[in-house]
Amino acid sequence: MPRFVEEDQRAIFKLREEMADSSSDESGSENELDEIFGESSDEEDFGGFVFEMPDDIEWEKDPSGAAFQSYYEDNPRVAFKRTHCGPTVDQLPGNGKAIDIFKLFLSDEFLNKIVRWMNRWFEVKKAAEPTKHKTPFLPITDITELKAYFALLLAMNRDVILPRYENYFRQDERKWLFLLRGFNCVLSKQRFQQLNRYIFFANPDDLDLGSLDRVAKDDKLIKVRPFLEELQRAFKANFNCGKEISIDECMIPYKGKLSFKQRMIAKPIHWGIKLYELCDSETAYLSRFEVYLGKGREEQEVSDIGKSGAVVARLTQDLWGKGHDLYIDNWYTSVALCMYLQERGMFVCGTVRSNRKGYPKELNDLKASKMGPRGSCEIRSYNGIAALAWKDKVVHFLSTVHSPDQVSTIQRNQKLRTGGYQLVDVPAHAIIDDYNANMGGVDRNDQLTSILKNRKQMRWYMRLVIKFLEVVAFNSYIIEGFFLDHNPPGKRKRDLAAFREELILQLVGNWRAEKGKPGRKRQSDPFRLENVGEHLPVKGAGCDHTCQVCMEKRRRYTLSHPNTPKNQVPHKMTKTTFMCDHCEVYLCISREKNCFKAWHTQAEYWKDQ
Repeated sequence: MPRFVEEDQRAIFKLREEMADSSSDESGSENELDEIFGESSDEEDFGGFVFEMPDDIEWEKDPSGAAFQSYYEDNPRVAFKRTHCGPTVDQLPGNGKAIDIFKLFLSDEFLNKIVRWMNRWFEVKKAAEPTKHKTPFLPITDITELKAYFALLLAMNRDVILPRYENYFRQDERKWLFLLRGFNCVLSKQRFQQLNRYIFFANPDDLDLGSLDRVAKDDKLIKVRPFLEELQRAFKANFNCGKEISIDECMIPYKGKLSFKQRMIAKPIHWGIKLYELCDSETAYLSRFEVYLGKGREEQEVSDIGKSGAVVARLTQDLWGKGHDLYIDNWYTSVALCMYLQERGMFVCGTVRSNRKGYPKELNDLKASKMGPRGSCEIRSYNGIAALAWKDKVVHFLSTVHSPDQVSTIQRNQKLRTGGYQLVDVPAHAIIDDYNANMGGVDRNDQLTSILKNRKQMRWYMRLVIKFLEVVAFNSYIIEGFFLDHNPPGKRKRDLAAFREELILQLVGNWRAEKGKPGRKRQSDPFRLENVGEHLPVKGAGCDHTCQVCMEKRRRYTLSHPNTPKNQVPHKMTKTTFMCDHCEVYLCISREKNCFKAWHTQAEYWKDQ
């Protein structure tokens, strides 16, 4: 059996039996777990997840699942309580509007903090660099304006997409087709830019501004940490995940200079900030998250579960002992992690890299050509862990959720000799069915809360803020779905887009941009400004241009006097470099004649007056 350095194994078995027989609520179980595992809220004092895997693992063939079942008869599973799933509130807050659910995650109290931090941050920046902050900034006095600002950020991210922020506030009537009057009604361009510039998500008075760069190296999220901690707390407090949960990573697009920026070529977004997310598999509700900050956690001892296993342990730590089934991919899955979580009342199913330490060598050595027809599988078990090699191409799984005898079928495309494909049933295992059904929670959440990547953003933490505003909107939509039928019969489905539109409008509320004060009128305009009009002479390009009036006079004279030689025609073709700016016609002005005046004052400008 494995040796645990972190706690006494016998105490864990005793706790599991007590939880299996007890009808106490979840909070009681958490308190008991804290007594054994210790609280982990203070990461500075946290030493890591220490676990050593046994050297004498002996995998055995167990097609009937007898050995697998025998292990769990001796070591009973923790029973998951489905009555605790879903929102922790008994009814929709307030009037049941979208904004009322939004406040479960970003309360008015916390928004007031952001307002105070923003006003204080302007004062700090103004004092430090007065020449760069000359534009007067009217401090925010009401969180209603901050809500309207958040509403515009949401609308700009997914609903109305333009390449630059200033394009939303155009007022040039000549470009009437591109005008968006709604944005100008909420905030002026200058006000939006100021809020964008001075928004701050930490208390400036708590920061040593003289050594902010040095502090940022120690705590890379210092500028946004209170915001993320508030959301982390709210996500956990307002929703209990179902039995099936999943962990995966997602990317927030960012290509600027950043010490913890990542490149993941296998993801749709190749460059950006990496998040580890724990989501409910059924609803895709984001319950827990962690921002990847580089190699800062290397000092923590992770031993055999590895760095990827430590990520899983941190995200799931307060869910231990509740009987959840966790679905993860091959970057996280290992035999050591399965054992580690198995002893803590959490069960794992996931794809695995066949060269992981402890994985059955006979399965690692399998070749597709030696495994029989498509759908063939080989299974081994050890102490309640099932290892599976399945031939689609050869895919490897580990599971403490499924028994080796849980066979199934799965549909796959089969190529026809005549061309094309058809769906056929392929032998499989329940591991594969359940993995496909429950692994997509994080990916679905990421798709529905994605942020725009082709608009330039200089401050990296604003990408995090916009991402989590989208997550708050999505999680609010999920909570609403437990109390309101999103697909009523005979009516249009209430999808996420409809919920977001309602939320954005409610965040804006009655807030409107202040109209600029009209300028002081002149007592009387100078005489030279009266009746000027738009027809003004300007210098044209080049010098080889003929006066339009002179040319028309000569043409008409030639038509009426066809026998007159050209050199005797009285009207000459006058060259000029001046033109009317409005008419775009070249006209001459000289001492003898004023064709510019004739063109603009005579209907029959070719006649002499």
